Amino acid sequence: MRKQVGPSDSASISPNALRKTPAVAALYAGFSLLMLYDLEKRGWIAGRWEANHAGRDRRYDCFTAAGKKDLVPLRREWNFSLA
Repeated sequence: MRKQVGPSDSASISPNALRKTPAVAALYAGFSLLMLYDLEKRGWIAGRWEANHAGRDRRYDCFTAAGKKDLVPLRREWNFSLA
């Protein structure tokens, strides 16, 4: 059974990033936001910012119908290259 993908807080994409040095974690966070903005520009994901009671806004992203459709051949390609 495939895990259902829903909205995700972009900070939770890689918990390992938090274990790295602050400079590496900041670099990762900056890179991941650039990547998310690019995916959003392509129409593959829809993102939104929400205020957080702790004072730090969070970004939530989910795949669009177009993104899910375009992901199918990419997954096949990735599975083939990993085999």
